[in-house]
Amino acid sequence: MLLVKTIVKESKIAGLGLFADEPIKKGQIIWQFHPDTCLVMTENQLMQWQNSSQKQEMDIINYYYLKHGYYEVNKDAIIFCLDNSRFINTVSQPNVLSYPEVSIAARDIEKGEEITENYEDYGAAQWYEKLMPTLLSKGDTSKQVIL
Repeated sequence: MLLVKTIVKESKIAGLGLFADEPIKKGQIIWQFHPDTCLVMTENQLMQWQNSSQKQEMDIINYYYLKHGYYEVNKDAIIFCLDNSRFINTVSQPNVLSYPEVSIAARDIEKGEEITENYEDYGAAQWYEKLMPTLLSKGDTSKQVIL
């Protein structure tokens, strides 16, 4: 759940991005896990979905995870972000530090500045690669895969 005012608009980094719509102070929590804005899918749940779906549906799920979700090691689950936090783009030196259930401003962020994180801060579910081989080649857990 986003805890700061933001807007989604075209990004110079990639596609759409999330931008601060108010000044954000260093150390301020900008996002927090909340069950109303995050869908948690375990390995067993994804397996059940996969077994009852067509390949095209699974490709859509995979695409959505790769673009808008992350693996949460403490839950051993994929988290699908349902709010506009899913538009946060990745850079090597982000202005937000991401932890399992919270994201914090790493420095002051100006109104109008794009909010960024580093996707490498997230782990990778080894079981996900086995369930979703259609887009993930062996060893590739990049969130940059495009359909």
